[in-house]
Amino acid sequence: MKKNGYIIVGATGGLGRSIIKSLDLSKNDILILVASSSIDLEDLRGASQIVNPECQIQIYKNDLSFLNHPFDNIVFPFDYPNWEVYLVNGWSDAKLDDIYASESLNRIININYASNVFFVMECLKYLNSSRTISISVIGSIAILKSRSSNVIYTCAKLALKSYVESVATSLLNNKKFKIQYIVMGFMKTTLNHGSPLFLTLSTVTAAKSIIKALRSSKKVVVYVPYYWNIIALLLKIIPSKLLSK
Repeated sequence: MKKNGYIIVGATGGLGRSIIKSLDLSKNDILILVASSSIDLEDLRGASQIVNPECQIQIYKNDLSFLNHPFDNIVFPFDYPNWEVYLVNGWSDAKLDDIYASESLNRIININYASNVFFVMECLKYLNSSRTISISVIGSIAILKSRSSNVIYTCAKLALKSYVESVATSLLNNKKFKIQYIVMGFMKTTLNHGSPLFLTLSTVTAAKSIIKALRSSKKVVVYVPYYWNIIALLLKIIPSKLLSK
């Protein structure tokens, strides 16, 4: 039986937890969880161990908002032949993010862009090895239309999409490396509870779609759920003045 490795960065959030539950782990697999809270990581490892008692689980605490190279202190056991990596880390606060943002600028860029780039670079070190590495980078529908709020967050996610597309293009003929950008639609989470969002889906449904896309879709940019493809086209047509009303 093949040994598979799974890495979830931003593991303790709602989507991260749902991805873990949807992976269908076996006793030969290894699961690596990375997040900023030690307490949440320990809790998550305990819960995951109950569901998957024979799966090896490792946890790493990293504050992705300040470190220039947030993964330098982690030695990932890439000796496993097959890896799936899910970069779920993301953060925004509309109160701290507008066209005048300065205080929160570095934190927003580091969490939503730089930390993801550094992790992809970590994976690229094993590019010429016998390992198969597939990376799912979770983005946001915020990239679809400019807004007066979440300005830096939107810019960071746009930059991340551009980076993923550039990496994918440069490694087009490499059959053992795959990278994908998920344009993530609205989800039902505790963070947006009560917000006037439409067409929301559960984190479990989103997680299953993300995993399926990474394993079967050849597209570099994937919309989850799929109907955001159509909405994206409409948003390009509708004038920004109408959307801001």
